[in-house]
Amino acid sequence: MKYELTGDAGSQLARIFLGQGETVKIENGSMVYMQDVTLEGKFNSGKKGLGGLIGAIGKSLTSGESMFITNATGTAPDGVVAIAPAVPGKITLLEVGARQYRLNDGAFFACDESISYNMERQKVS
Repeated sequence: MKYELTGDAGSQLARIFLGQGETVKIENGSMVYMQDVTLEGKFNSGKKGLGGLIGAIGKSLTSGESMFITNATGTAPDGVVAIAPAVPGKITLLEVGARQYRLNDGAFFACDESISYNMERQKVS
């Protein structure tokens, strides 16, 4: 999976190039256009059914993230999905591996299907 960023730092667009069967998770409502891609909306939790609904509601209430997440999957070797953040700003790639990140409310934008994330309530000491 490859991507490119276009636009200036205040108004960027990410074009994600998907091969057949490749999937990217994108923030609900961030898609601008697509070609040779199918979209599937899911609850923003790792569970299905009632447990998934309750988990998605909990994430939404505690983190400000959407209850839903969209999976975009390439249906041809040259699929593309273009996404833009709801709030203008610079898009930054975070390399995930041994290093973990804590993001502010609403900062999640997109990730490939190998990435998992969870929401935690900030504790006041």
